[in-house]
Amino acid sequence: MATVFGVRLRALRKQKRISQSKLGKAVGVHYNQIGLYERGAALPSAPVLKALARVFETTVDALLKESLTPATPKEPVPDIPPPPPSPSEMLDTRLEELIEVSRTLSETDRRTVVALLDAFVLKTRIAALAGTTM
Repeated sequence: MATVFGVRLRALRKQKRISQSKLGKAVGVHYNQIGLYERGAALPSAPVLKALARVFETTVDALLKESLTPATPKEPVPDIPPPPPSPSEMLDTRLEELIEVSRTLSETDRRTVVALLDAFVLKTRIAALAGTTM
């Protein structure tokens, strides 16, 4: 169920023409988390709220208030670098980059990449069924 915050977050993101992935990187969370916020399935932590307010040049109060009036701009805040990505996020980003690059490979090479990924997924599923980790 969407919340006022989720509706506002989505509207602000669309207004700035920012993807969930780009917004997630800017505030230090995985893009899936942005989708959860927008759908009302989760609420961001205080540091993430502050980062969202910075990105949208508004206040945390304006992001969280219950009415659907637009979030009001405030004085520009100096750029604060986002927190460094976690090792898991770095792996996800690298995997996304490799998938993008793989689209330029020949069909034979793409089939090889798919076969390798299928093998790893199968190994993980077998380990889960056996109750072990590989």
